[in-house]
Amino acid sequence: MTAVFTYKEPSYRIYEVNTDQKAWIKRAIEGARKVGYSTALYTDSESFAEGLDLDETHFISDEYTLWDSFKIYVLENRSGNDYFLCDNDCVFHNRLEFSDDIDLYFDGFEVDIWHNYYKPTLNLLESKGLFNYPFWSKDEVGVTNIGILKINNEELKRRYIHYWKRSYNLVKEFKSEFSKIGLTATISQFLLTKIMTSMNSSYKCFTTEKHYSNWSESNKYYRHYRGYLKVKKQSLI
Repeated sequence: MTAVFTYKEPSYRIYEVNTDQKAWIKRAIEGARKVGYSTALYTDSESFAEGLDLDETHFISDEYTLWDSFKIYVLENRSGNDYFLCDNDCVFHNRLEFSDDIDLYFDGFEVDIWHNYYKPTLNLLESKGLFNYPFWSKDEVGVTNIGILKINNEELKRRYIHYWKRSYNLVKEFKSEFSKIGLTATISQFLLTKIMTSMNSSYKCFTTEKHYSNWSESNKYYRHYRGYLKVKKQSLI
C-alpha cells in the first residue's frame, strides 16, 4: 500500500502565519514509512521534492489554481487502487485498516467550520446563479475532510472527478470573489459529501466523533494537524 502525498506550489497565501510545509511532510513520510507504507509525491515543485525520502516522485501540472487539484489528478491518472491520498500534515503511528467492499474512506466529518467557510461560499454561489447546479445545498451537514482519502467505488470516483472539474469551470471566472479556503473546501469536500450521499455510498472515517470539534487529538492511526494546528507550538508526533 502506498501513501500518496500531493503538493502544489501555492499561487496565493493560505495561512496568515507561515508554515514550513516541507518540515511537515518529512514527518508525515517518516511516520508512513514506520508503519510500512511506500510513499509517493505528486508535485509541480522540484525544490519541494528535493531531499524527501520517497519511493516515487511525479512532477505534474494542471490548469487549476485550487491547491487540492492534484488529488483529482491522482484519482484520475494513477493506475490500480493499492494507494490512498494523504495530506502532508498527517503523522502516522498505526497502519490504516481498509476493506475493498467499502466505497469510500476519508479522514472525518468537519462540523466546526460550516459558518466560516461552507455557508459563505454556498451563499455566493447562489448569488452568482450557480446554486441550481447538481449537489449544491445550503442544509448544514458534517462535511467529509479528505486529509485521508481512498475511493474504492469506481463510479463514485468517476462522478467526483467529473463534477469537481465541472464545478471549477463554472466558478473560475468568479474565483477572485471567493475565499480561497472556502472555495477549495466546498469543491473538494462538500461536493464529495453530496455525491456520496446521493449514491448512498458505504463509508468509513478514522477521526471519530470525539475529535470532530477541533481535531485536537490523535485517532487510532494518525494525528492530522489540520489547518491552524500546524502553527501552534505542539509536538509533531
